[in-house]
Amino acid sequence: MNINEVINYAKSKNLDTIEALLILELILKTRKELLIANIKKSLTKKEKKLFFDQIDKIEKGTPIHYILQKKEFMGIEFSLNKHVLIPRFDTECLAEEALIQIQQNGFKKILDLCCGSGCIGLSIAYYIRKKVILSDISTKALQIVEKNTKKLKLEKFVEIIHSNLLKCIKGKLDIIITNPPYLNKEELEIKNKIKKEPTKALLGFGKDGLNISRKILSQAKEKLNPNGLIIIESAPWQIKSLKDFAIKKGFSHLKTIYDLEKRARALILGQRDDTSIRDCTFNKDK
Repeated sequence: MNINEVINYAKSKNLDTIEALLILELILKTRKELLIANIKKSLTKKEKKLFFDQIDKIEKGTPIHYILQKKEFMGIEFSLNKHVLIPRFDTECLAEEALIQIQQNGFKKILDLCCGSGCIGLSIAYYIRKKVILSDISTKALQIVEKNTKKLKLEKFVEIIHSNLLKCIKGKLDIIITNPPYLNKEELEIKNKIKKEPTKALLGFGKDGLNISRKILSQAKEKLNPNGLIIIESAPWQIKSLKDFAIKKGFSHLKTIYDLEKRARALILGQRDDTSIRDCTFNKDK
C-alpha cells in the first residue's frame, strides 16, 4: 500500500486527511508536505503495521492527540500524554480573558490552578513574559508542565508547585485561573465510553460535579488580594449553580465568559462589589 491508499483507509475509519497525515508524519518522521508530494510512495510492512495499529487504537477510543503526544492551544504546540487532559479549544477563551485582565490591571501574582499540561499558565507566560505559578495535584501532570516549560524556554517565568488545590500556595495572589475537574459521575461514564482521558482530570465529585470547584472558591477567598480575581471554567449547565455559590461565599460576579459557540464557559469573580474589569480583545498575533 502507498501513502494515498493508507490515507483512504484511515478516512474509511472516520479520520480526516490531516489526521491520517499527522499519524504518518509521526511514523515516517517526514513532514506532511513531503508526504503529500510523494503520495504514491509505498510503505514497508513495518510502517503499515504501525499505521494500522494506531488507527485501531483510535477506533477503540484513544484520542489521536495521545498518539501524536501534542496539541495546539493558543497558537502554541504543547506536549502531552495520557496523564493530562487534552487542551480544549473552548478553554482558549479563559486564557485570552486572563491575558486581558492581567495586562489591564497590572497583576503580578498569577496562578494557574489544576494546570494539567500547563497550557493556560504557559500561554500567559509565553505571550506577556510575566512570572506564572502552575500547580496541580498530579506529579505526572507536573512532569509534562516541566517538559513544556523547557520546550518553550520559559524557565525564568515559571514556578511549578505540587499542591492539593491551594494548600501549598504561599502568599496572596492577584489572579487565579483554573479549569478544574467538573464532570459528575454519570457524565464521566458516558465520556469514557468514547474517549480515554484521566479520571482525576475530569471528575469534579458531587451530584453536580462541582465539589472541587466549590473547594477552590472557598479556599480562594483567603488567598486573593483585595482587588484580586478568579477565573473559573465549568460546563455551561453548571454556571448558574457555581455563580450562586460564589456569591454566597462573598464573591462578586463580574462577568460570564462565553466560548465561540456562545455557550457560557467560565466566570470572572471578584473580591468586592466595586471591583471593575475592562473589556477588550487579546490578539495572539501581535
